[in-house]
Amino acid sequence: MRRRALLSLLLAAVLGVCGSAISGCAGTTAGGAGESGGGSAAGGGGGAGSSGAEEAAERAEEATQKREEATEIAKNREVLAEIEAGKKEQTAEARAKHREHLAEANVRRREASSVAQAKKREEESQRAAKKREAAAKAPTSGSGSSGGKPSGSGGKARAPSERTVTSPVSEPQG
Repeated sequence: MRRRALLSLLLAAVLGVCGSAISGCAGTTAGGAGESGGGSAAGGGGGAGSSGAEEAAERAEEATQKREEATEIAKNREVLAEIEAGKKEQTAEARAKHREHLAEANVRRREASSVAQAKKREEESQRAAKKREAAAKAPTSGSGSSGGKPSGSGGKARAPSERTVTSPVSEPQG
């Protein structure tokens, strides 16, 4: 969209230059024809040779104008290409920055998630340790046997050998 606007602007500038150059040529040819007309009236038949020279000069001038316009158009195209390249570079940089910010946000989010998961695991392990301690204290109080199942473990049974090894129960004599 912007490229079309720039090209139309460039075209308008070129047409403006061409229009002024053409009107300038018309003024020189009119003045030249007036001078040659005066000379041909005074000289008799010598006007035919001078009009051919004037036409050749006109053609040479038009050719140089066309070359100048072509070089100007080429320069304008180069400037346009440089502007477009700069814009492309800016958009690429902006995209790269955006991607970088997104990546940083993702890293922060992942870190926060992993910290939360680690905290949750730690809390769960502390709760499990407290349950184990409570279960270890319960048989030592002498309240009786629980049938080999740990109390309050939520269905997670331990091997009975661990319990008997870690907490020996002595029978009170009496």
